[in-house]
Amino acid sequence: MNDMPHSRPAHDEPLTPEELRVEAEATREQLGRTVEALAAKADVKAQVQRKAEDAKAQVHGKATEAKVQARLAAMDAKAQVREKAGTAKVRAREKAALAKDRAARIARDAQEKLPPPVVDKAMRAKARLGSTASAVAAKVEAKTPDAFAEQAGRAQRAVGRRSGPLLAVGIVGLLLVVGKRRAGKR
Repeated sequence: MNDMPHSRPAHDEPLTPEELRVEAEATREQLGRTVEALAAKADVKAQVQRKAEDAKAQVHGKATEAKVQARLAAMDAKAQVREKAGTAKVRAREKAALAKDRAARIARDAQEKLPPPVVDKAMRAKARLGSTASAVAAKVEAKTPDAFAEQAGRAQRAVGRRSGPLLAVGIVGLLLVVGKRRAGKR
């Protein structure tokens, strides 16, 4: 408080009442600032509140950052899953195509090894199956609502389109039956 501005040295004439008022006002202002600073340092509750608000803001910031990081990680994981699912889907299609080719090859090999009478018998059975399916489909179509008739027609067309694989399955089944009978006669 020694840093008070003095307009005159201490050994000069006494201060006028106006100068005394100005000096007293300046002293009061400086004293008020000092008291406020001391009160702020002594106000523990306010200090704790400020620190709590600072900590709360810091925690909120870190939580927001963690949330953003989690979302980014989830998006990355989702993209990886999509990519791997697409790869697995392609591989499954490739394996299915290979299996289909192998089954067709096995069916052709089995058909080539069959004696002509067995092939003829299988072809007649296929024709009977087709005509029976057509007759059944016609009866079903006559006695069922349109929606069911449409489905039966689709099934009949599917049997007609897949005659090769059905023939192969029939031939393989016939070979198994003939093989068992021959094994049983021995």
